[in-house]
Amino acid sequence: MGPHREGTGTIVGREAILKVLEAYDPSAIRIATIGSHSALDVCDGAVEEGFPTLVVCEKGRATPYARYFHAIRDKEGRTVRGMVDEAIVLSKFQDVLGEKVQDRLRKTNAVFIPNRSFTSYCDLNEIERSFRVPLFGSRNLLRTEEREEERSYYWILEKARLPAPEKIEDPKDIDGLVIVKLHHKIKKLERGFFTAASRKEYLAKSAALLKQGVISTRDLAKARIERYIIGPIFNFDFFYSPIEGQGEKLELLGIDWRFETSACRRTSSSRSTRPSAFRNTSSWDTTARPSANPAWARCSTSPSGTCGRRRSTSGRGSSARSRSRPRSTRT
Repeated sequence: MGPHREGTGTIVGREAILKVLEAYDPSAIRIATIGSHSALDVCDGAVEEGFPTLVVCEKGRATPYARYFHAIRDKEGRTVRGMVDEAIVLSKFQDVLGEKVQDRLRKTNAVFIPNRSFTSYCDLNEIERSFRVPLFGSRNLLRTEEREEERSYYWILEKARLPAPEKIEDPKDIDGLVIVKLHHKIKKLERGFFTAASRKEYLAKSAALLKQGVISTRDLAKARIERYIIGPIFNFDFFYSPIEGQGEKLELLGIDWRFETSACRRTSSSRSTRPSAFRNTSSWDTTARPSANPAWARCSTSPSGTCGRRRSTSGRGSSARSRSRPRSTRT
């Protein structure tokens, strides 16, 4: 699949990144990421595989990475505690796109892991056309995380013919339990949802949320309405590696649960067969908490299933950790 462009400018090409990599020392590769979202997961996995780590932080939000999860290594260079070797603290996450910071990343042989916060806090157009640091994964796919794009991950699901909850085009067609997904009016990085079992309930709940200033008429008009499918509550986190030469290329990393829809897709879930009018989840904590607004709940900001703190069962993590360092030293 080639680049799909709803942005502006020319995307940084493969040849330009290969030229950057020519100056890299393959024996000193460092894994870097934005200090938010799944950063601790990324760094924990990196140190298990023997890579030093670097986290780009925003001022006021650096303490977990620069202090509490700072890596301590023994004489042989193995981590005995923590997982963040270096933290760069910037005024704003957006500053990582500046040439000075990029040059610093390149000089440390950094391979950048673009978690969801990277594209949420930093301008996506600039990432595509001027961030000349090697990324793990495809730069062409970053825009699929933006749900309003024509070729979002919903488009990929359709092209791949993967089963997904039925989309309801018009509220008047609601004839059973549905979930309505849209952005918060003020906190644009938050995407929430409410449920309705009829057009009447949809109109009543949306009117209440509009009156309370939680959602806007504009966002409501663009909301995605999906049939709520009663089913498994699990979210399976897979990783596919085309360069794996010995074992299975597709690896199951973990299992967690989400409050969005109970369909087992890339996100999932509700413990009850009919969700109450509100649950509250976030990309850092998937434990349900009562919402301040009885008709509104926050969805995870990432559809990828890679939240920073998750309840997961992972075969890879425990075995790899036991080989690299005693379990008692894990923070």
